[in-house]
Amino acid sequence: MEKLKSLYFLILLCGLVQLNAQKSKAEECYLKATEQYNLGNTQEAFDLVNKALKKDPNFADPYSLLAALHEQQKDYIKAEQAYQSFFKLDSMHALTYFYYANLLYNSNQASKAQEVLNTIKRIPNMPGYDPKKNKISESLKSRIAKLEAGIELDMQHKTSLNELEIKNLGPEINTSAYEYWPGMSMDKKYFFFTRNILQEMQEDLYYSEIIENNYKIARKLPGDINTRTNNEGTVSVSTNGSTIYYTVCNQSDGFGSCDIYFSETDNINWSSRINMGKVINSAQWDAQPSISMGGNVLVFASSRPGGYGGKDLYISYKQKNGQWTIPQNLGNQINSVGDDEAPFLHYDGRTLYYSSSGHDGFGGLDIFVSKLDAQEKWTKPVNIGKYINTSSDESGFYVDKDGKFAYFVSDRDGGFGGLDIYSFTLPQEFRPAPANMLLVKVLDAKTKKPVSGRIALTNLNQKRVLVDTTSIEIQTYYPSGGNFGLFAQANGYLPYSANYFKPLNPNDIGIIDTTIIYLQELSPGNTVVLNNLFFDFDKFELKPESEEALQLLLSFMQNNPNKKLEIGGYTDNKGSDEYNKTLSSQRAASVRNWLIKQGISASKIISKGYGSLPSDDNSTEEKQAKNRRIEIKILN
Repeated sequence: MEKLKSLYFLILLCGLVQLNAQKSKAEECYLKATEQYNLGNTQEAFDLVNKALKKDPNFADPYSLLAALHEQQKDYIKAEQAYQSFFKLDSMHALTYFYYANLLYNSNQASKAQEVLNTIKRIPNMPGYDPKKNKISESLKSRIAKLEAGIELDMQHKTSLNELEIKNLGPEINTSAYEYWPGMSMDKKYFFFTRNILQEMQEDLYYSEIIENNYKIARKLPGDINTRTNNEGTVSVSTNGSTIYYTVCNQSDGFGSCDIYFSETDNINWSSRINMGKVINSAQWDAQPSISMGGNVLVFASSRPGGYGGKDLYISYKQKNGQWTIPQNLGNQINSVGDDEAPFLHYDGRTLYYSSSGHDGFGGLDIFVSKLDAQEKWTKPVNIGKYINTSSDESGFYVDKDGKFAYFVSDRDGGFGGLDIYSFTLPQEFRPAPANMLLVKVLDAKTKKPVSGRIALTNLNQKRVLVDTTSIEIQTYYPSGGNFGLFAQANGYLPYSANYFKPLNPNDIGIIDTTIIYLQELSPGNTVVLNNLFFDFDKFELKPESEEALQLLLSFMQNNPNKKLEIGGYTDNKGSDEYNKTLSSQRAASVRNWLIKQGISASKIISKGYGSLPSDDNSTEEKQAKNRRIEIKILN
């Protein structure tokens, strides 16, 4: 589970080289080979290590270096043969056994790797064991335990490589440079990523237009977002594709080593970067933002003090006044004693993908998934499995809006060079929670032209805002099985309130419900049904879930102090006419009294009960519920 490059820095420190005062020719060649390996001169190291073995075939140390060189070339068969030659000469070197087990694990021989780890545990009982020379350090024991955890995960993983359908995104996206941090506009029209051209030491943001599921040649984002002197990376795209959030480091307007910025587009060019401010950014490293679908939740990685490990994940919420809350650590269910970074909060707002080196994995940084449960707590992170996670670092993970396809970065064989971006079919157990997708457009009821105003979607039971923005339309997810209120208001129009509830359905991901809101002008006699005002059966007291609709009405009255309203109460056809008129009067009065308590003049509001005057027939429970309503009418 170690990076290959570290191998021979350790070898020199672990007593493998035991030179006499008079160095032999083989030992001198071996030392020079080790030096060339550490400098990255692979061919020179090969030549020297073979020269050492030719001079002394019974010298063990060069075989372990030869194994590392073959492993670097991904020639696992020759690497394994070299390790076997080493153990014929030195059968009790625990660290080399560990590296051999790691090689076997990386070449999909998990059970054989475990057998080698078991051999390490038997070393203290072997004939000739010297506790001073052959003792297994606590550090190595810890690394063995981590590798064993990865082997156990490997054994448990049932998905086959063919089922994942891993595909390179092709030359339109990938080049001989490094491509990483994939992302996409929600409508799947544009694919965003970071490209790092190592020769130029330049990291910039790129995009590719997607037409009929085909990628066009990627280009740099136009405008002032990319610079010649700075590196821009780790992009997260807003729902409508008009704003991107990303990381820039070592800036004069920064608060720490790296800060989170955003840029906006006018559909032609991207604006210069705007720092998200000192509420989000600290004096430390703050990076890798992930913005929620509604644009009101930001998850990011930070090395600020007070975390559980090196880097932790934090969350901040955008308030109604546009300000962000002080970031909160996501807690030790998500964060570990290692590094936790590279978050991607799916469009459903409840499924979090991220990379961690602290949770049990296959090595380095692995990709995990966690979901919010019914109590709004994050579940225990689950490793998404082998073939995606390896003994190296995996980071920069993205899942499309439908939850079916995921994108990741790898330097695996068959690519175009460096790091490439790949897609694969995400197994069902790692997909986002069932959710409904809602497309909302706001129009003038008379002219049918778009109207720009406030649009909000709220979980009424939890009082949790999913979206609260000013626009002519929104596209958002809302989880199945919840009770949601959709609200709209604009200057010169009556407010709008609708209710959304759908039973939990695992097939709901990606299915779009379209709602067109027709706003009524503030003309005398115009009326609107104000949904999301809730009463218990046979009661007139407002339930707590009514808060958002009441606040909407209050805001309307405060913004239109010269308007006078009638609040009309209606019932279904259950009960007598006299009873229904009384109940409807009491319910309308409850709304009026609430507004008065909030400071609205009593002279501006009248309430009236109409009893059972259906807007629809009462033939079904659904239609009866529709008839139990509160209507708002403009009187002047």
